[in-house]
Amino acid sequence: MNVNVVGFQMSFARRINIPELYQLLESSSGKKLRQGSTSYLYYTDLKEGYIIGLVLRFKEDKKSIATSKEGEEFIIDKTELGKGKESTEVSLFAINPETCRGVYYSYIGSLSSSILKTIWKKPHDKLKTYNIKSLIDEYSQHGKKDKAAAHKRATDDCSGLFNLELLTNPADIDDLIKHYDTINALEINSVNAFNDAGRYRPDAQFIKRGKINQTFENVVSNESKIVAYIKGLIANKSDDDIVKLRGKLEGTSEDKWLVVGENIQDFGRLKFDSFVDLLPEHKWSDYSSCEAIEKLLYILTNKTAIFGDLPADEAWRLESAQTINKKETVE
Repeated sequence: MNVNVVGFQMSFARRINIPELYQLLESSSGKKLRQGSTSYLYYTDLKEGYIIGLVLRFKEDKKSIATSKEGEEFIIDKTELGKGKESTEVSLFAINPETCRGVYYSYIGSLSSSILKTIWKKPHDKLKTYNIKSLIDEYSQHGKKDKAAAHKRATDDCSGLFNLELLTNPADIDDLIKHYDTINALEINSVNAFNDAGRYRPDAQFIKRGKINQTFENVVSNESKIVAYIKGLIANKSDDDIVKLRGKLEGTSEDKWLVVGENIQDFGRLKFDSFVDLLPEHKWSDYSSCEAIEKLLYILTNKTAIFGDLPADEAWRLESAQTINKKETVE
């Protein structure tokens, strides 16, 4: 199973800013919550100026099935969780508080955008309700008869909804190549180009469109030569040209075509077993120092064109129930 790193961005209603919103979010950190038939909890903190978090999704399943082989027979292995244990899916996220853009790990059964949206939407809507009530009180100081007008004015001043949408990453050739362990084929569908002994070049005006298909051999030993060849070949491609690469995707045995310029919805990909190795060893509350978080922060700091510049500092953070508890624990 693959684990994808997915990009997202958040937007808020008017008069809602990240300091007050994060204060409410952080106050509920570490508490078990429910969404439909699923229960989950999250932890959140700041690291290097970024908002980071871990989300645990608890499932009702108590049993799992595995298979082993003995000779020619496939043997069933049914296991049941011990008392007090819950089947768990995990994800982590990191967000630039200045742009409200971030990334999170996603795989089947883990953190969906709907759960992430729920986590942030609850404090957002609570804060919006509070702001509207405060403004109504402020605008209706002249008596009850202007209460309706005050309510409309306050609602207008706090207009808007919480929104979370996924980001896509338009892949240039360098981004595309990084997705592959090996590249074994190239296809170019081009305006005014044709296949002449493997050469890609514009030619006769009467040729409207041509397609080139090339396959490579000894792809492992020739990897650097193949990459250099592809880059040189498409250096002068037009916007109408469609360039596709095929090969083994990173960390998998999957052979797949990807298109230069198409939107790739993930900002990284790894196998589930590798992802598990990046998680904390003992306590979930130790998540802030695990390798999984470090990889997310690396993406944010190296793709500033998408996620924004480094946060200036953590001075915007307001005290919450969690920060107060931390102070008391230290003292």
